[in-house]
Amino acid sequence: MTKLQAHRGVSTEYPENTMVAYNAAKEQGYAAIELDPKYTADGVIVLHHDMSVKRTGRTADGEQIDVPISELTLAQLMEMDFGIFKGEEFKGTKIPTLAELLEFAKENPQIHIKFDNVWEKFPDEIKRSFLSQLAACKGAYLGISCANLDCIKMAVEMVEGITIHYDDINIEDERLETLTQICKGHELYIWLLGKTVKPKWFKGERATLEMCLQAKKYAKLGIWVLATEEELDVAVNVFGADLVETNGQLKPAMVEAISKSK
Repeated sequence: MTKLQAHRGVSTEYPENTMVAYNAAKEQGYAAIELDPKYTADGVIVLHHDMSVKRTGRTADGEQIDVPISELTLAQLMEMDFGIFKGEEFKGTKIPTLAELLEFAKENPQIHIKFDNVWEKFPDEIKRSFLSQLAACKGAYLGISCANLDCIKMAVEMVEGITIHYDDINIEDERLETLTQICKGHELYIWLLGKTVKPKWFKGERATLEMCLQAKKYAKLGIWVLATEEELDVAVNVFGADLVETNGQLKPAMVEAISKSK
């Protein structure tokens, strides 16, 4: 049966990319959590979506500052609040570190932890540090999104058992045959954009049945990022998605209900 992935945790109800949102995904029964790694000025991997702290971070004085994560040390970030932007009840929420997240992953091996493909653009030493930390996290169910085949090769060589989530617009046979050879022995998903609002930055096409069948010849199918039951119905009953990403507007019980209704 199709499973749901929580985008940045349950980000409709809780401050995104925080342990609060990740724990909510666990409590609500999501099978997977998608999250975004970044690195600090002192080389520590943290979880945060934007390059800057401006949108979701607040200083001790409650101010918004437009400063990249990569220009702040971990100590500086820990002085900031990453929950209050969502509501007063989340005041005091801190930015999570990769180390903290990996402890959560080990304690909850039934939940698939999927890292966004931004890691591909890390400096080489940070990229290797990131993958090394994943490799050292035994017993967790970890995956990474990636489009670059060289980065995928690095990941499967460095991280035993890592799941690969391929999210490039190129799903031609030659490309996917190469991909499957690189990922041999590793769980593999191919991701397509579902019947939803098309992000302005995305240059590819929305998923069609033909595209989904092409992907499923080679791997499991992921569909992102959905918000309505109508979109979910198409992903489940037309496309046959294995994993569907949602920001929290869709709940795990909806998948079972939609599947039974057909």
